[in-house]
Amino acid sequence: MEERFRRRDADGGDRDGRAPEKLAKDRSFEWPAMKWLDLTLPGASGNLACDEALLEACEDSPDAEMLRFWEPRHYFVVLGYANRAELEVNLAACRK
Repeated sequence: MEERFRRRDADGGDRDGRAPEKLAKDRSFEWPAMKWLDLTLPGASGNLACDEALLEACEDSPDAEMLRFWEPRHYFVVLGYANRAELEVNLAACRK
């Protein structure tokens, strides 16, 4: 399934800087299609790895945008490299 999405800046301009009213007058411009992916892998690490691979693919080819939906089977916490669990996470709640 393929959907079209528009990215807007904070000032209301589109991603290449043209204002919406100018975009409407320019019929030659087409928004790139964003792919939609509904895929949940079995474990948290696989889902996070998939997200990272999709991000890298989009960075390599800006027109290859992807919107992915997934729902984990179990709750989990994701920490960044610089985060410390004892400061960022309610560990007592996680242990329950």
